[in-house]
Amino acid sequence: MGITEDYASITKLLTNDLRLKTLMKIPTEDIDNYGKLVTEYFIEGKISYVPITKNDSCRIKFYAAPSLSTNNIFIKRETLVIEIYIPNEIDRDENNFFKRRGNKIVDRLIHLIHNKRVAQKLFLLENHNELPSSTPNYSRMFVQFLYKKVYGN
Repeated sequence: MGITEDYASITKLLTNDLRLKTLMKIPTEDIDNYGKLVTEYFIEGKISYVPITKNDSCRIKFYAAPSLSTNNIFIKRETLVIEIYIPNEIDRDENNFFKRRGNKIVDRLIHLIHNKRVAQKLFLLENHNELPSSTPNYSRMFVQFLYKKVYGN
C-alpha cells in the first residue's frame, strides 16, 4: 500500500470512532460530517489551515516523522506522530476533576492504534507526553507510534 492508502486508513480509523469524537467534544452537527471532520478536527499534516482556536473542541493533527534505519537496508522504522490540542477550559472532566480530557484522548488513541494493524502495518506505541503549546489557553499532547516499512526495487 502507498502513502495515500496508509493515511486514508488512519483517517478512517480516527473519524469513525464515536468514543474519540465524544471525548474531543465535537459538536453533534459535525460528528458525522466527514468533510468537516477531516478539515477541522482530524488534520493530516503538520500545518493546519483551520485555526486551532476556531471553537471549543479538541483538534488532532497527525503526520509522519523521519524514518529510522534498521539492520536491514530494505526495512525502515517509520513514525506516526499524533498531536492533540485541548482547550484548557474543557481539559478537566466534569465528573472527576482529577481526570484530564487530554489523557483520556491519549488513552483512546493508544487503545485504537497500539499493537493493531492499520493499512497492513503493525503499529506499536513508542512515546506519549505533554508538550509546550504556543497556542494560548490550549494544552498540547502527543502520541508516537512506530511501524516497519519495507522498501525494495
